[in-house]
Amino acid sequence: MAIREIVKIGTKSLREKSTPIFEINDDIHILIEDMFDTMYSNNGIGLAASQVGINMRLFIIDIDDVTKEGMVFINPNIIKKSTKTNFIEEGCL
Repeated sequence: MAIREIVKIGTKSLREKSTPIFEINDDIHILIEDMFDTMYSNNGIGLAASQVGINMRLFIIDIDDVTKEGMVFINPNIIKKSTKTNFIEEGCL
């Protein structure tokens, strides 16, 4: 497990299209563990792989302050959107 550097706004790679993940292997598992360590160490509730310099279609969230049971999203797709809006504090690093 390792804490990875978070890339900052203005970094070119943040504007590049992320690639799909075709195989969930040891490298992906390590990346996910590192992302959770990075997110928790920075008091975040969400982190995308592109934010640690890896342009893959992967992000994690943990919105449960009590259990710290995060969720992993691989190759997510938006299938529906709502016209309702909610205003909440930004938690993604």
